[in-house]
Amino acid sequence: MTPLPPAPAPARPLWGRLLIGCAVVGGLAILGGIAAFLFGLYWLTSAGRHYPTAAVASPQSQGVVRVGDLAGDAGTRALLARLFARVQEAGEREGQPRMPEWFRNLQAYQARQGISQWLPREATMSMEPDAEGAPRIVLAANMRGFVRPIRMAITQAMKGDKKSTVTPHGGHEVLNFGSETSLCFMDGTLVVSYHPAVMTPALDRLAVASPSPAADARALPGRWDVSGWLDGETGAGVLIGLLASSEHGFSSEDPPLTGLRDVRFGIDIKSEDDAHVTTEVAFDDAASASHAQPWLARGVADLRERMRPSGLSATSTDTVDGDRVRVELELSGLETAFVQLLKAQERGRER
Repeated sequence: MTPLPPAPAPARPLWGRLLIGCAVVGGLAILGGIAAFLFGLYWLTSAGRHYPTAAVASPQSQGVVRVGDLAGDAGTRALLARLFARVQEAGEREGQPRMPEWFRNLQAYQARQGISQWLPREATMSMEPDAEGAPRIVLAANMRGFVRPIRMAITQAMKGDKKSTVTPHGGHEVLNFGSETSLCFMDGTLVVSYHPAVMTPALDRLAVASPSPAADARALPGRWDVSGWLDGETGAGVLIGLLASSEHGFSSEDPPLTGLRDVRFGIDIKSEDDAHVTTEVAFDDAASASHAQPWLARGVADLRERMRPSGLSATSTDTVDGDRVRVELELSGLETAFVQLLKAQERGRER
C-alpha cells in the first residue's frame, strides 16, 4: 500500500512575514547604530598617526629634553596621586566642603586614571637657533587620545579672535595665535612653537622622519623618565644659573667651566617623594674636567642648602672620569615642596 504524501505546511500569514521582515530590518538597524556609535567613539578618542617626536630636533639644536611614557611609570603615578590629594586638601582649606574618606579615595583613583589619559606617550622639546643664533623652543608630543575634538574646539575658538590665523603647511593646519606662539596637530602629534622661524622646519622634519629613528648619541645612556642634553654654551649658562650664588661665585679671570663641551642628564621619579638625578658634564679634555670638578661640587652643595627651605633635601656624589664630571643627586621631599608651593599661593591670594 503506497503511503500518502505529507500534507503541505500551512502558508505563513502575511502579517507573520511582515513581522519577520521588520525584525530583520530592525536588527540590522540596531547593529548599524552600534557600529556607527563605536566608530564615532573611536574617531573621538583615537589619536591617529603618531610621528617620532625626536625628529623635532635638528642637527643644529642647542639642547633637547625628552619625556617618556610617564603613564606607565609607577613612581610618576604615585607622585601624581599624592599631588592631586594635596590639591584636594588645599581646596578644603579654602572653604570647600570636606568629602567622606571613601569618596576622596574614589576621586583620587579617578584622577590618577584621568591624568594618565592626558599624559603623552612621548614628548621632545628642542632649542632651535633662529637667524641670530638665539635658542627658540619647539616641542612635539604624541597625544594619547581625544586629538580631534581638542583640535576642533581650538579651531572654533580661534574664529572669534581677529589676531589669530590658520596657515596650511604640508597637508596640516598651523594655528597662529597672533604672537610668536603657534601649534599644529599633525594627526596625533601636537607640535608647539614659540617662534615662527622654527615651526615649519620642525614640521618638515617630522613629516619625513623614519618611524624608528636612531638613538640620540648625545643622550645619557639608560632608562629615564626625563632626559636630555645641552650644548656647551647653553649648558654653561644653565649650570652657572643653578650653581652660582652670592655664596658661591667665580672669578672671570679663572672661569670654572672652560672647555665645557656638553651637559647631559637623566631624571628617574622613584616615588611620590623621591627622585634620582644624574648629570654628566663633558669637557674638551681631562685637565678641564679636573679643574671644574671642585667648583661643581661646591655649587651642588650650596644648591642643596638653598633647597632646604622649600622642603627638598638631597645627597650628592661626584666623580671625574677622564674628560667628564658625573654628579649623582638623590632628591627627597617632592611632596613637601609641593605643599609649600600651594601654601605660598594661598598666602598670595589672601593678600
